[in-house]
Amino acid sequence: MDYFEYKNGNLFCEDVLIEDIAEKYGTPSYIYSKKTLIRHYSAYSASFNSLDNMICFSVKSLGNIAILNLLNKEGAGFDIVSTANNHTGDYGSEGMRLTLKYLNDYGLVNAGAGESLEEAREAKFIETSKARVALISCASTFPDHSRAGTSRGDTNSRPGLSPLRFNTEFIITKEHLDNIKKLKKDTEPSKFSKEDENSLTEINFSGRNYKVGKENEIITKTNQKDLKEIERVVGSSVHMADYTIVSIHAHESDEKKSVPAKFLIEFSRKMIDAGADVVIGHGPHVLRGIEIYKGKPIFYSLANFMFQNETLLRVPEENYARYSLGNDAQINDWNSKRYANDTRGFPTEREIWESVIAVPKWDKERLFKIELYPITLGFREKRTIRGRPMFANKVLSRKIINDLIYFFPGILNFQK
Repeated sequence: MDYFEYKNGNLFCEDVLIEDIAEKYGTPSYIYSKKTLIRHYSAYSASFNSLDNMICFSVKSLGNIAILNLLNKEGAGFDIVSTANNHTGDYGSEGMRLTLKYLNDYGLVNAGAGESLEEAREAKFIETSKARVALISCASTFPDHSRAGTSRGDTNSRPGLSPLRFNTEFIITKEHLDNIKKLKKDTEPSKFSKEDENSLTEINFSGRNYKVGKENEIITKTNQKDLKEIERVVGSSVHMADYTIVSIHAHESDEKKSVPAKFLIEFSRKMIDAGADVVIGHGPHVLRGIEIYKGKPIFYSLANFMFQNETLLRVPEENYARYSLGNDAQINDWNSKRYANDTRGFPTEREIWESVIAVPKWDKERLFKIELYPITLGFREKRTIRGRPMFANKVLSRKIINDLIYFFPGILNFQK
């Protein structure tokens, strides 16, 4: 049942004549019935009364603030969010401010971005019926302009996200060092110095510093300043909350996308050492390992929960320009060009469309189990369907869990 009906040959939404809406606002118009939405939500919610549950709504499928507010009041949706990621600064400081404003206006606790580094670093807290929870959020993947800054008192602080920077060392064999020296001498002769010529151990080329070692490898290490600052926030929040969550948005990998970079392992363990109860990674669009470190869970990446980036209403002009699309191009033209009609990129990568919902269970301060619910986002489904979370069937569920266990090195590590 819904509240759209004809009366005397005229279509009404509840008690409002549709013709009047069209005359006032023009067409096309999007019309929603509050009573219908509440009725359908209540019926759906009632079917889960026997389970401890939360019903979540896909914001990307419909971003209307009034609808989101209505569903939130009925009990659906998220109540605490991380705002530190590689898209935080896409539309500059004002875009970030508007995002934070709307989150705050509608009561969504958020951490990870702010008017200064100090504000972006802050832990944010949510009160629940069972416990007080703290969230500390940061990102290692971001353009530099998105990074929040501090002030010495003579200028304003720079708005942005809470950064976790890292340093990268490129270790190469002596043979490769000689090859890079020759390449630099041939392609950048003005930068090739006597010191480069005589060096037997390292050389800087094309923005990277290479050092001689026994074998080729890339070593990443956490920026100690950022690490210490975040550790202090965690150390403080554990005395102000029953549970502390650290969220890290990180695309960086080691060898392959499903393996976290070394600095992320270092960082995550340091957060547990500082007192965090759980570390949650996200960003690479694929599942990564789960580690139980000192009795606390580290989810190096839970892949995607929603991924409806093909049903957006608009994208910036430069997105079209990248594929030589003019002003007459539509959003579908951009999708088709970007993914070559679903023959490359995200639509072809099965692992991006498979994930798990992780539910850690605590007995006071002791983690006693983690429930994993495999989900599919609709790999190979059409654009109007794929991207929304659905419980995987028995066969796919087994595959996802087996992938998690067998195909990702270092995954389920347990350390006391």
